[in-house]
Amino acid sequence: MRHCWQHWRCKEKKILKNIKFILSISCLIILLISCASQAQISEAELEDGIWTLTSLDGDSPVDGTKLTLVFNSGQISGNAGCNHYTGSYQIQNDSFRIEDLSYTEMACLDVVGTMDQERIYLDLLSSSNRLELDGEKLTFFNDLQAILVYVNQEVSPAGTMGTIEQPLPSVTNLPEVTQSPVVEAPTGFVEYQDVVTNVSIYIPGNWAVTGIDEGRSAFFQSYPLDKYVGGEPLQAGDAKCDLGIQPVDTLTAELIQQWRNDPMTTIVSEDDFQFLSGNSGTRFVIENMGRAFVYVTEINARVILLTCFGDFSQVNQIAETINAIE
Repeated sequence: MRHCWQHWRCKEKKILKNIKFILSISCLIILLISCASQAQISEAELEDGIWTLTSLDGDSPVDGTKLTLVFNSGQISGNAGCNHYTGSYQIQNDSFRIEDLSYTEMACLDVVGTMDQERIYLDLLSSSNRLELDGEKLTFFNDLQAILVYVNQEVSPAGTMGTIEQPLPSVTNLPEVTQSPVVEAPTGFVEYQDVVTNVSIYIPGNWAVTGIDEGRSAFFQSYPLDKYVGGEPLQAGDAKCDLGIQPVDTLTAELIQQWRNDPMTTIVSEDDFQFLSGNSGTRFVIENMGRAFVYVTEINARVILLTCFGDFSQVNQIAETINAIE
């Protein structure tokens, strides 16, 4: 009896051992099939269009911001929500690495949370080590954790949001619009209109318009589109202004109070500012990753911010022309 019981135990152990072996082999086969079936991501697939961020460490981007990524011949570039960034990348199968990441250092104050989001985004981008491409969705991983998710959009034509590295027209190439009779613009200035919110502004005729997101924002700059691709600070004489159109429920007082509560932001001065249309507003001088002039007013039930960096010699003239389209 004892002999039979021992024989059965030995047989049972052998069966269990065989089952474990079979399961191990099965798992290995499944893993190998999975790896073999995953197609290698080609640079051509990455370089097709502009990748727009839809998820940042599991969260949606801050409302009013648009983060983009462009691949081009071993280089990456894009907009981190405020600043433009650039770097190089290496890819082999799904293994991925970003190197030499650099970015401009300007502050954007029109959308609260933009700068914190930008810092997190650039940190996550630098830490990514694996890619997964599923149709029009591109996911960045840090080991097994998905940290950034993008969707592909076609290269942006003029009049839509895109990164500054894309060839966009200067403002002088925009279609003719009806000039507002209320504002007499300075000589040599041309009009930019946001037709969604009926907001108008005039900028020097040799400036370029980039990053148009109608109803939300537009960027104006005095220098060529490709001048600052390495993260350099603005050189003497160069200027950039960001037009920010806030959602209808934004209150000016709350927005300003958020600046005051931000430990990274210092309001150097503030004074009343008169616009050519007769509207009134406030001009702030603010320190946040550099000095900026910020002009605040309200048009068509929207809070309007014009934030300018670099050379300030023309920014008062530009800001004065902010007006409602008649």
